[in-house]
Amino acid sequence: MGYARFLIAIGIFGLLTGGMVTGTRYLAAQRPANAGAGLPDPVPRAMSECAACHMLFPPQFLPRRSWTALLAKLDDHFGEIATVTDAQKTEIAAYLAANAADAPRTVGGAQFTRGIAADAVPLRITETPWWTGIHEAVNFAGLRATPVKSASNCLGCHGGSIREVSGGAE
Repeated sequence: MGYARFLIAIGIFGLLTGGMVTGTRYLAAQRPANAGAGLPDPVPRAMSECAACHMLFPPQFLPRRSWTALLAKLDDHFGEIATVTDAQKTEIAAYLAANAADAPRTVGGAQFTRGIAADAVPLRITETPWWTGIHEAVNFAGLRATPVKSASNCLGCHGGSIREVSGGAE
């Protein structure tokens, strides 16, 4: 992929990623559902539990079935035990389902699920055809030796291009 296509993809990424959170900082596109068609609802407060360990990934990057599977195995969440109350889990599940790639009102969601088999349940955004396609020109060899550390650290590479809005003290 050429550099221009990569920049366009990053621009689209910025427009569509309404729910990313890191720590207690909320990223720009967090806005009420009626503020723009297809943009994610405000991030539920319960998701601060998720953000305590990692950035929140945009819900539109995976289909509902993937988010459901991830929430079903919080006792082994990528090698960690993720704990939330039943009420928090219900709130998080509703948000993810409403804003997933295959949710009816998610604008552009079809691009994120293109190439994913109907019976496939991807658990890592970094393994979806969309993600691997827009990162095909990136050499990930040796990434662990850099400050980025992992392909799942979106903010490690793209953080400078994402406008942050304070969501509270860190």
